[in-house]
Amino acid sequence: MGFLTEVSGPPVTDVPSPRWIFNRIEEWATRFPDRFAFAADYQDRVEEYRYADVLEQAEQIAGFLASKGITRGDHIGILMENIPQWVFVLLGAMRLGAVTVPLATTLPESSIRLIAEHSGCRLIFADEPNWEKAVNVCGNLGCTIVSLEEIRNPKSEIRNFPDPSGGDTAILIYTSGTTGDPKGVELSFNNLTYEIR
Repeated sequence: MGFLTEVSGPPVTDVPSPRWIFNRIEEWATRFPDRFAFAADYQDRVEEYRYADVLEQAEQIAGFLASKGITRGDHIGILMENIPQWVFVLLGAMRLGAVTVPLATTLPESSIRLIAEHSGCRLIFADEPNWEKAVNVCGNLGCTIVSLEEIRNPKSEIRNFPDPSGGDTAILIYTSGTTGDPKGVELSFNNLTYEIR
């Protein structure tokens, strides 16, 4: 029995730079700063973000992380609901070359602790609904916890971020662990660029 594989779009003949994602965001923020990028629809309001907002937030978070001593290859956890700041933290960490470790909010605290410990998270970003879990996890592991309020208006003049290597890990995603302990799956900058392009 054979397997069918479908690839959409023209064949990729060149290998894009690991900075490809950031080059696109910078280009869009420069050419179309006020163009709509995405929105978050809450019960009582809609938050809209423009391309300039996305770039500014990502660079501010990268600068914030750098000010906390986070460098290329360090692991940071994200324990937040599905909110815009989740995306900004991901992009900011990637901009700095740090490895993002998504921590599923639906997991029990013991599983979050296991993943944070195994991955070596130096810092965990948490929103209000997940703050108590993050405090308990960070308290046991000795990592730093960061609230959304700390990153809402981080002003940073750091703009000379390192360029990642294509083989550098960008995201470390853990499996659900339904058949045993969760296992980490590394996604490199090349993996992400290939999937996005």
